[in-house]
Amino acid sequence: MSDRAMELDTPVQFLKGVGPWRAAAFGTLGVQTLADLIEHLPFRYERLPKSVPIGELTLDSTTTVVGAISAIRGQHTGPRASFNADVVDGTGCCSVRWFNAHYLKGRIRKGQIIRLTGKVEAYRDTAQFVNPRFDLVGEDDDPFADDADRFEPVYPAVAKLNSATIARIIAAVLPQACEHVEEFLPESYRAARHMPPRRTAFLRAHQPIGERDAEVARKRLAYDELLLMQLAIHTARHNRRFAASASPILMSPAIDDRIRKRFPFSFTSGQDQAVQEIATDLASPRPMNRLLQGDVGSGKTAVALYAALATIANRRQVAFLAPTEILATQHLQKVQHYLSDSRVR
Repeated sequence: MSDRAMELDTPVQFLKGVGPWRAAAFGTLGVQTLADLIEHLPFRYERLPKSVPIGELTLDSTTTVVGAISAIRGQHTGPRASFNADVVDGTGCCSVRWFNAHYLKGRIRKGQIIRLTGKVEAYRDTAQFVNPRFDLVGEDDDPFADDADRFEPVYPAVAKLNSATIARIIAAVLPQACEHVEEFLPESYRAARHMPPRRTAFLRAHQPIGERDAEVARKRLAYDELLLMQLAIHTARHNRRFAASASPILMSPAIDDRIRKRFPFSFTSGQDQAVQEIATDLASPRPMNRLLQGDVGSGKTAVALYAALATIANRRQVAFLAPTEILATQHLQKVQHYLSDSRVR
C-alpha cells in the first residue's frame, strides 16, 4: 500500500507483509487497524550488546559475537535433535548448538558470516552458545555497520504470529503511521511534566535507543490512557447528571408507612437519613447514582430494600445484583423473610 493511502483506520490486512492470513492472527491479539498496531506495545525489551572478539568471551555473560561459520557438525536426530556449528574470527573459535532446529539445515552453511547473541557457556573447554539469537550477514554487507548496543522489542504474540514478525511489520509502517498521530496535550503542559510528544512516545516505545528511552515513552502513553479513561468517566457522570432522564419515583406518607411495616425493627437515625436522601433522588427526573456505605450489620440491605419497595410501589421493576453467589443467597433469604406475607414477588 502507498504511504499516501495509509491512515490510522487502515485495516492491518492491507499493510505490507500482512495479508488475510496474518490479519486473522492479529485479530486474536485485538489488532484490527493501523492504530491498533502501533498501540500494540512491547511488554519487554531484549538487550543486544555490541559485539566482542570471540577470544574475549566471558562465561555466564550475555554476549554478541560476529564470525564466520567454519564447520557444520554433529547433526543428531531424535528427542534431543540439535544443529551444531563452529564459528571463528581472528581471535578464537566458539561452538553453537540449536536444539529442535531442523529448519536450519540448508539455511546455515559453511563460510557464512553470522551474528550471535546469547549466554556464554563452557563445553569441553570451548565457549558455547546454546539456542542463541542469530542474524546471517549478507555477502555484500558490513557485519559491523550497526554494531552497537541495541534494545529490541518483544511483543505479545501468538503461535501463528511471533514477536519477530510483529516487530518487522511495525518497523515498516511506524514512521508513516506516527505522522498521523495527533497531540492533545499543550506543549507547556508537557514541558512542565517532562513528557515527550505523543508521536515521539510511539516511536521510542517501539524503537528505543536505551532503557530510559523506553521508560519515558511508556509513561507518556500510560498517562494518556489514564487521562482518557478519567475524561470518559467524567463525561458519563455529567451525562447521567444533566443529560439522562428517568421517571420520577414518588413517595407519600402512606407508602413510607407501608414499607416500614415490612421490617421487624425501627430504622436507626443513619438509616432514616439514607432513605430520605434516596427518596429525594428517586423523585428527581434524573437517574440516581449513589453509593451506600456502612459497617457490616449496619442495615444496608434494609435501606436497599426500602428503595426497591418504593420503586415497586410506583409500578416499576427492580433487580438486585450481587458479586458472589453467597452474597446473593444471603440477600434472597433476607428479602424473602421481610416480604413473607407480601404481594411483592
